[in-house]
Amino acid sequence: MSRVPGQSLTGHVTSNQLDAIALALDRMHHAPPAAAYSGFERTFPPETFPAQIQKLAAACPEDTADPLTRHALQEVLAWLTTDDWAARLAESDQRQVFAQGDGNLANFLWDGTNVRVVDFEDSGPSSRAQALADFTEHLTVWAHGGIDADDFLNRFDLSPAERDEVLNLRRIMAAAWLIMLLPGGRASQRNPAGTEQRAAGRLLDLLT
Repeated sequence: MSRVPGQSLTGHVTSNQLDAIALALDRMHHAPPAAAYSGFERTFPPETFPAQIQKLAAACPEDTADPLTRHALQEVLAWLTTDDWAARLAESDQRQVFAQGDGNLANFLWDGTNVRVVDFEDSGPSSRAQALADFTEHLTVWAHGGIDADDFLNRFDLSPAERDEVLNLRRIMAAAWLIMLLPGGRASQRNPAGTEQRAAGRLLDLLT
C-alpha cells in the first residue's frame, strides 16, 4: 500500500483544478480495458432509479418540507410518470466506462498540479453519462465546490444522446439529494441552513 499525494479538495474549485478533475475522471474511465469488467453488473442501474425516487418521496411527510421543496418533489414525480426517458435510455448506445461511484469532492486529491481519485468502494461499470451526472450533482460539487455543471460537462466530448442521458440522470440524482436534505435525512445535519431550498431550486431548474 502506498500513500497517494495531495489533499482533498475543499472550498471553491478553481478552473485549473476542474481541468485536473476532468482529466483524472477521463483517465479513470478508460484505465481498465472494457473486457476486464464487462461481466460485472452495472453499478446503480438507472432503470431502478424512478421507483426508488417515488418510494422515497412518498415516505416524506408533507409537514417536514417547505413549499418550494414540496413543489420540486411534485414536479419531479410528475416528470417520472410522464416522460419515457428510461425507455429511450434502454435503446440508446451508451458509452460504457469504469466509474468510481462516489462524486464526493473529498475523494479528489489535489497536489497543486494533478488530481488523483480515491475511494473505489462503489466502483464498477457504468455509462460515461451516468458517471458524469453522479459527479455533477453531488452536493459537495455544486453547493460546496461551486462547480458550474455546464462548465464541467463542456470539458467532455459528449454526443447529443449522452447529453440527454446526463440531463435525465442529473434530475434523478438531484431529487435523491433533495430528499436526503429533508429533516431527518442523511444529509440534513451536515449542511448549512438553506441548502435544502437551494437543492429544490436546482431541481426545478433541471426540470424546465
